[in-house]
Amino acid sequence: RSHEAMLRLHRAHFVERRGHGAALELIEERRQEGVKEDADLQREHRQQTQRMMDANSQRIKNMAADGSFSCRSKDEQDKLAEKGHNPDEAQRMAKQIQEHSSTYKTQKESISARVSQRPNMTVRPKEEVESLLQARKDPQEAAAQMTKLVRGLEQQYKADRGAMTERVGARPKSTFWPREQQKQMAEKRHDPDEAQEKLDKNLRDLARDWKSQTEAMTQRIDDSPAMSFRTAEERALLLEARGDPEEGRSRIAQQMQELERTHKDRHQEMKGRVEANPKQTFWTREERERMEARKPKHDDAREMAAAQMRELARAYREEKRGMMERVAVLPKKSFLEPGLRQQWAYAEGLRTMKPGAASSEAT
Repeated sequence: RSHEAMLRLHRAHFVERRGHGAALELIEERRQEGVKEDADLQREHRQQTQRMMDANSQRIKNMAADGSFSCRSKDEQDKLAEKGHNPDEAQRMAKQIQEHSSTYKTQKESISARVSQRPNMTVRPKEEVESLLQARKDPQEAAAQMTKLVRGLEQQYKADRGAMTERVGARPKSTFWPREQQKQMAEKRHDPDEAQEKLDKNLRDLARDWKSQTEAMTQRIDDSPAMSFRTAEERALLLEARGDPEEGRSRIAQQMQELERTHKDRHQEMKGRVEANPKQTFWTREERERMEARKPKHDDAREMAAAQMRELARAYREEKRGMMERVAVLPKKSFLEPGLRQQWAYAEGLRTMKPGAASSEAT
């Protein structure tokens, strides 16, 4: 427990930076714990006393019912009275009491003599016991001494930290990044709000592009003839079991809105925590001023980001166009047998044929 208290005191002084008030808070906490323990002991003592009083009251009631205020029952009293009237028994009891008294006195004197002849039994030598007695202090004095010790440790820590900071500041600047990469990193460093705005815009563009691609893909799939290895009965059962697409789309949209709202709440909470934290940096003031001077303006950074996004969009369109051309060159493949393919082709021809031509062919 004392080790834990020392760790808490050290953490409060050197980690939480609360100073002398932390020691006073810990002392007050220990005092409240002692007051609580004393209150528990008092309550337990009162309960035990009440139980003894209740037992005595019950015994007094029983004594009144028996007709005698003695701790012995009526049968025991009758037996004692019967023995007291017998003179021989009375003499024997008196002799026995006298023998017990002399034996007790002799044993007590013998024990006292043996105890007085023995040396003091303790695991500590006399000098150590005297040093412990001298080391006992008043709690207020001990708290003051501990506060002084902690302040001394704090001053020593600050001095060591200042010396370390001076040594680190005196060392020449060193980095493993070449000059070109440092310049690129400085150019790419933007304001966090602006970066977040660009990221949101990029996400919206990607979502819009994905939606258009999904719609085009869905349209192509709808326009293509139905191809399935299942029988007509199985397809009918699957169509019955399949839910309404609009309902599924609305459910997915609701889930996406809920995820977007949760993401925004977490982002705002994280942003609040980051803004609440103190700024931490290992750069000196002169280095920060040089970095701020080299940092590009907001307008230049916005134009640079827009040009970069346009370049990425152009590269993406070229890559997509090349992919579509490579896919179009590939021959069409099917897992259907030749007979089934002929049937599908015949059914497709009937589907695309005009009504007049179909009736004339049927005649």
